[in-house]
Amino acid sequence: YVRRLRYDAGRARDPADAALLRALVPAERLARLATAALPEPAPGEGAGRNAGAGAPAQKKKQSWAALPRWRTKTTRATRSRDAAYGCLHARIESDMKRNPSAWFQLRRAGLDHFSTIAAHLRNQSALPGAARSVFVAVDAESVEAAELAAMREPAWPGVPFVFREERSRNLTLVEHAIVDSRVCVAAEWFVGWPGSTYANQIALQRRISGRRGTFYYNADGVRPRKDDGRDVALAWGKPRPISRKPKPTRKPKPKPREA
Repeated sequence: YVRRLRYDAGRARDPADAALLRALVPAERLARLATAALPEPAPGEGAGRNAGAGAPAQKKKQSWAALPRWRTKTTRATRSRDAAYGCLHARIESDMKRNPSAWFQLRRAGLDHFSTIAAHLRNQSALPGAARSVFVAVDAESVEAAELAAMREPAWPGVPFVFREERSRNLTLVEHAIVDSRVCVAAEWFVGWPGSTYANQIALQRRISGRRGTFYYNADGVRPRKDDGRDVALAWGKPRPISRKPKPTRKPKPKPREA
């Protein structure tokens, strides 16, 4: 993956594209990711040409059925515990109001406030795990001030929420979304709303790359996600009732008496 990024960045004709490709993986993490992205060698492999004096080289047959599993096999990087982080995609931006049906369902489920999502996150016993921070993939410029104040509260004691408060002038909104998606794919764990195609795509990429620790949140809380990102029926759960004013009851009109 890192080699492909370097190759694309070197061949990019547009300087903005080259800068975006280099921003996907920071320079200080290139060396660690280069060793972590390679699959573990199978027993007997990796000896190379100098396998031994007088030992004939044996050509190992590769099973086509095992090829996809070999490609998707990943290894955990030998990194410090302080570098581990979790990722949360909170779908609380104001553009959701353009879809009245989805916004009504979010309000009905109580998922239109970051404090509710954070409470569900804290109730999941498998989290935070080894994460020392939680990156929130959200467009902070499209979030209300009350939600930003809730995002500045710590997720757990000693585990803060981290998010981008301002957009970079050199990147567009779409480019910011691409960078955030790569950060979420590489996270120790990821939590997203199944009603978001953005979160579903991240869940699919994590499933393909063999990463564990993918969760989803809805009205029932935060639960492990076992699908490949296509089960959008997990978005709502059991909705809470909305308090509405009771409709006034009309008294029946008296029937006219017969003469």
